[in-house]
Amino acid sequence: KHTLKQLRNAQEHLVQSEKMASLGVLVAGIAHEINNPINYISTSAEGLQYNIQDILAILNLYESLTPENIHAKLLEIAKLKKKLEFDELVQEMHILLDNIQVGTKQTAEIVRGLRIFSRIEGGNLEAVDVHLILDNSLLILNNEYKYSIEIEKNYSPMPVYAEALAGKLGQVFVNIIKNAIDAIKINNQYEKGVISIRTYHTLFQEANMIAIEIEDTGGGMPESVRSHVFEPFFTTKDVGLGTGLGLSISLGIIETFRGKILIDTFIGKGTKFIVYLPANQS
Repeated sequence: KHTLKQLRNAQEHLVQSEKMASLGVLVAGIAHEINNPINYISTSAEGLQYNIQDILAILNLYESLTPENIHAKLLEIAKLKKKLEFDELVQEMHILLDNIQVGTKQTAEIVRGLRIFSRIEGGNLEAVDVHLILDNSLLILNNEYKYSIEIEKNYSPMPVYAEALAGKLGQVFVNIIKNAIDAIKINNQYEKGVISIRTYHTLFQEANMIAIEIEDTGGGMPESVRSHVFEPFFTTKDVGLGTGLGLSISLGIIETFRGKILIDTFIGKGTKFIVYLPANQS
């Protein structure tokens, strides 16, 4: 019992270490992603500050109105409003406020996606929204693929909830999608690659399951590679670019959810990972 407990603790530590390693690789990209909306907010706020100063200049003239100077001041106000292009000024303020809202929303989405991977979860499986986990995984990896790879999403029109843990399932999706990105970047040097993600309900091994297919247009894998991809520390990447633990740990996570991972791969055409998870029945 003591040995079994040590093995389980070691496995959990390994999973957490790989999770942190994966996040470490993505930190630069995530920082860049957050930088974009923050710059959007900062630039808009700066423009808004100048516009508010102009509005305050007009309001100050209104404040100086008296019965004795009303005609002269109104004429002065009209001239200043014309000089400042008041109507355009107000319209621009609405645009700047909208920009700030957009930037705030984008930042919140990125943070929400990251929270999945930092959650401390118990051992009890729960109903998780597979589409939400996939979208958050793509959001985290956005900087890795946005310029060179197109994402095609063919999600089930029906709600797709699986029995799993959100954080660990997100880790699996990030690992598989990151491998797909790397495969495309190696194979598609001069053309845009495609990652297709499909979800659907199905019967698998006489059980109601959720299927998630993640297919890339990379170079595919020879049998000598495919047969070893789930082995710990096996990697075809250069030293320092991969631990060789990602897919091994991903398989272990899916198996703890009572699921399966299958691979279809064709040399010169690409690779498809199919993840099967028990469907939530509630």
